Amino acid sequence: MKKTYIFSKLIAAILFILIFNCSFTYASDDIDSNAVIAKPSQSEITNLDRAYLHKNASDYEGKWIRIAGSLSPYYTNDDNESLILDGASSIKKICCYLMSDQDVSALSGGSYVTVVGRVKGKTIGQLFIYNCYIESTGETARAFDEKMQNAYASNSNSSSSSKSLSDKLFGTPDLDKSSAIQLTAQQAYDELENNQVSCKQKYDGKLVAITGTIDNIGTNVIGQEYITFEINDKYTLSGVQCFFKNDKVDYVSSLKKGQTITLYSIADIGSMTFKLGNSQP
Repeated sequence: MKKTYIFSKLIAAILFILIFNCSFTYASDDIDSNAVIAKPSQSEITNLDRAYLHKNASDYEGKWIRIAGSLSPYYTNDDNESLILDGASSIKKICCYLMSDQDVSALSGGSYVTVVGRVKGKTIGQLFIYNCYIESTGETARAFDEKMQNAYASNSNSSSSSKSLSDKLFGTPDLDKSSAIQLTAQQAYDELENNQVSCKQKYDGKLVAITGTIDNIGTNVIGQEYITFEINDKYTLSGVQCFFKNDKVDYVSSLKKGQTITLYSIADIGSMTFKLGNSQP
């Protein structure tokens, strides 16, 4: 019986290592994951609980987030370019790929850190965040982690609001609209179609103000409201897409096809798609 128990633990450990090897390979495929890039403004960062982020990662892909936690004993890979935190559980981890100018020499397994970075996505249950930087360590990071956990637990147990958990926890953040890059939906699409790499470098992760004529208003397969803009007076599967959080449902329902509007949000440049998540009028 004891031998069977030990053997099962050994198999679990091997699987754990294989998962992380596969996960690191996945994240390392992005050559920009450790690039030193401009840090975001505070209005671009969403504070999140680790477990909540892990379960709702798709809502934050390409977005700047702030999380905190204690480092896993397997806290860094061989070249000290990543940190590992617990995610939705002690098995489901969050791998934070650091900007190459970050110093981790004072950290070890169990150290508390606050990390800011951009969500890449999940694979095999593991979540990846890239272009990360360490914002605080020690008791400051521990206090922030506890604050986020308490907010998550409190709102998870509350059913007093019809809003989603994300809206109840974090709402729609205020944006400094005066700093937004102004452009039309047609201009955004033309730049994307002409050179996606250049468009991504110019707008991705930055606050933009998009003005255009509404082409379509709807709800996607996960229940998120969106609009698209007219592009060259023709229908396109790609283009400029704007998504909204639950606290903007009344606004979206008031819109009409053919109406010209301006929306503000952080740009997320994908495969021939200029996307605005959490759009605001």
